[in-house]
Amino acid sequence: MKKYYLSCLFLFLILCPCLSFAQVDDESQAYDGGQSEIVDSQDVNDVSADDPSGKDVSHSAAIPDDFTGTFAEDDPDSEVYQEHQIFGEDEAEDEEEEGEAVDEGPTHLLKLEFESQVVVSDALAATPFLEISYTLKLEQEIEVVNRRFRTKAEAQVTTDVVGTIAGNELFTCKLEVQLNQVEADIMARYTLVEETEETEAISQLAVQIKFARDGLMEDWFSNCLGTDGSILNTKGDREKYLLTTLDSVTPDLKGIVFESYDITTEVSQDIAAEPLLIEDADTHEEFMLQGSGSIEVTPIE
Repeated sequence: MKKYYLSCLFLFLILCPCLSFAQVDDESQAYDGGQSEIVDSQDVNDVSADDPSGKDVSHSAAIPDDFTGTFAEDDPDSEVYQEHQIFGEDEAEDEEEEGEAVDEGPTHLLKLEFESQVVVSDALAATPFLEISYTLKLEQEIEVVNRRFRTKAEAQVTTDVVGTIAGNELFTCKLEVQLNQVEADIMARYTLVEETEETEAISQLAVQIKFARDGLMEDWFSNCLGTDGSILNTKGDREKYLLTTLDSVTPDLKGIVFESYDITTEVSQDIAAEPLLIEDADTHEEFMLQGSGSIEVTPIE
């Protein structure tokens, strides 16, 4: 039985001219811990904006441009339909439930490792006044057979904050970001079809990673210290920087497909989140999100 190693590394960069906490009055001594919330990418209207870097910046849309008007299972815009196109219809499971023997083919073990990094910084300042790094790591052994294989895993999230969220000559506010342990559903399928006179040979590996969305929501705390020793700690609304960036990745993590897959060699897939502008509903400031990375599958001897 061969073993395989799947490694994923994402590096995301989010540039934002204004963070979600409200602006601080220079005359006040304590920060009030504002209540603004980043807008989900599917709730943002298409507005025109220029990217100072000169890159082509896309804006989010509520539904796909080629939406056909229904989310029925047989509709191409349906997530269920798209999943069936990649992972098959699970006919083997149906036969197994009826008590028939199922030929699944050989079983291959993969070590699935996912790592992502998200950085939030000020887009306008010459040097970021605040930088937040999120590191998301997941490692799980999975079986890959000629049917859908499902398992659950837990990802660990760590954060590192450099700089201050607000302050003046009277006080300084440090930011603390917390995330819960993130659960993930993993699915994989290895499809191997021999070439015949009627069909072409197929060797394909498909992998899906679905993170629990609530676990990716961020709790933000502003811990302020005045020059006179006074302390004021506040909590803002939950934020979505990590979640929104992962949602914008292409290819989608719901279906990473390795075509012409050779189980004896290493394969990789580049992944990118194109520049995306998101407007904050309260401050009307725009946040720019972008990222890149790769997934690799390596055999384990």
